Amino acid sequence: MTAKHLLRWSVGVLGAGSVASYWLLSPLHEKGPTPFIYAPLEVQSANLTPRREANLFDMYELPLHRVLTLRGSGSLSLPLASQLASPAMADVRSRLSIYSYCVKEPNIQVERAYTPLMALSRMDPSVVQLLVKRYSDGEVSRYLHRVRQGSTVSLRGPEITWQLPEGVPVPDQIVMLVAGTGVTTAHQLLSNVLDNTPLAPNTPQISVLYAVPTMDALQLVPELLQYRQRHPDRVSLHVFVETMPPRASATLSNRQGEEVPASLLLPQTPSRRLFSWRSTPTRQSCMLMMSSDSVPLTSGRIDASDVASWSPDPRVRRLFLVCGPDGFVRAMAGSKGRDLVSQGPLGGILAKLGYQSTDVFKM
Repeated sequence: MTAKHLLRWSVGVLGAGSVASYWLLSPLHEKGPTPFIYAPLEVQSANLTPRREANLFDMYELPLHRVLTLRGSGSLSLPLASQLASPAMADVRSRLSIYSYCVKEPNIQVERAYTPLMALSRMDPSVVQLLVKRYSDGEVSRYLHRVRQGSTVSLRGPEITWQLPEGVPVPDQIVMLVAGTGVTTAHQLLSNVLDNTPLAPNTPQISVLYAVPTMDALQLVPELLQYRQRHPDRVSLHVFVETMPPRASATLSNRQGEEVPASLLLPQTPSRRLFSWRSTPTRQSCMLMMSSDSVPLTSGRIDASDVASWSPDPRVRRLFLVCGPDGFVRAMAGSKGRDLVSQGPLGGILAKLGYQSTDVFKM
């Protein structure tokens, strides 16, 4: 590295550090969070999903997910609430956005971005809900799994994770390829587009392909199913589970941590159960039965055959949104840029199917 390059690199690092220090060390803003200023929100509830005593598909699975409900103190109203409630947001284009908030760990001054389940609660615009998976090496996630009801959490935002670019027509279809806690982006988009607003004629169809390693890692499936039940012509859902469970009947959790009965059934043979699937290397399909309704479920990962039904068609404006762990994003659409912000070249399954970078956004 030359002296000139070293100087540029040093200035860049110092500049980035200065910006980060400004955010992390800035005083709390009692009137509400902004993209650059933190505000204190009270922990209204903190629910493990599933709870430790839940009837799990695999009794040895450890609950790693928690849904936090945070409320602004006093008359605090999150700024995004007034934005989404404005008449301008009645247009579907303005609702094709996904937002995130940053949470600060107060002791070591680090932050992490989280996608709220809804951009706001239409019933209470000062409430935000976060789905948090606990990672052993994740300082912020471990902190958020320790906080208790009544304590406060410092939050700034909202920031735009994705929005439909100006000049780009509203797509006919949005296909969301999500894995793990990336499902929050699908839930928020469905909420932004479909909740409490008359549907415009150009409201796109939204298809969610959701991948997890185990059945007990599934999150928000009851809520996603409700969107499909209310809008069967607009919403479709398909679940992929890499390792099938030893049991065929158990419960899943909604975002309140409440148990919802669920069972796995092979199609056309309702009496057959899936106890032998765990040792079966080939992909098979079944139905996930919940609340007198069902969701198609495939054992294994999302592969090209699952996405091929959305092959490029010049008659259909189609957009893919990809969110999940780095390996999942890489397999679906190629890696993001080295800075982890830029999109990077399109790769993976979507590139092989013939899509262009303008058809795909990686989150």
